Amino acid sequence: MRLRCSSGARSRLESLPRTHVPHTNALLLDGKRVAQHIRESLKARVAALHARGITPCLAVMLVGDEPASHTYVRTKAKACESVGIRSIVRHFACADSDPEFTAEQLRMFLEGVRRLRAGGFPETPLHAAASAGLLTAPDSLLNAVRCGLLLYGIAPTGLESHPLCAQLRPVLSWRARVISVRTIPKGQSVSYGARFRAVRPTRVATLSVGYADGYPIGLTNRAPIALHGKLVPQIGRVCMDMLMVDATELPEVQVGDVATLIGQDGAASVRVETLARLLETTPHELTTRLGKRVARPQV
Repeated sequence: MRLRCSSGARSRLESLPRTHVPHTNALLLDGKRVAQHIRESLKARVAALHARGITPCLAVMLVGDEPASHTYVRTKAKACESVGIRSIVRHFACADSDPEFTAEQLRMFLEGVRRLRAGGFPETPLHAAASAGLLTAPDSLLNAVRCGLLLYGIAPTGLESHPLCAQLRPVLSWRARVISVRTIPKGQSVSYGARFRAVRPTRVATLSVGYADGYPIGLTNRAPIALHGKLVPQIGRVCMDMLMVDATELPEVQVGDVATLIGQDGAASVRVETLARLLETTPHELTTRLGKRVARPQV
């Protein structure tokens, strides 16, 4: 197997301790020596930062309630005295769906913190809740929270009806231009696989966006799209660089018009949460899959 990597990565790989396997072209990396190499490299980088007046920081994440893990954390923290420890972190698995499980995870976390501090671990801030925890587990707010979706005005899955979520104003909008408008006769299909056939003469508007930009092909024939302040159905299989909508009820639509894939257009709204429900996924997947070709102007 041939490994391709950048020149910088190649030079770092070649500097690692290794052993040649006789009668082959293979090289074995010595795990213990590699670990020592990494520790020495990290120590050198920390020293270089200190020389510049910079104290590197880290957060410690507790993932269990076992005493052995707490001993391990204390040992590693002592070994990293030159690195400032800023917080102890917990991440919930089911904050949007299972309050009892979340409460037990919080209990384990706080007990772990108590044991660490009893063993001399520094008194650092605690944080456990992300967006879902903020809404469902008030006891988990501690010293800080890590909001992600809520900062974008998006409700976590299953919490759309929460009173706070009802007040959210999404900050993300995704729009695309109409690049073609044509009328097809009854019975004609649209796009690959003939997944859509017109049941009437249909005015089809083609938009300059597709799955290569992150628009899911799974929304084929399912998603609403806002155009001229009204919701119109997406029709035909989503293509790599294009998708089509039924604009029959909008005779004024023309090339150059702007359609809204996510966001508000007059009285019409397309929310990330709606598309996530159609795909039976989370809003995170939709927002993180937006491609590099999608322009990101900030307003």
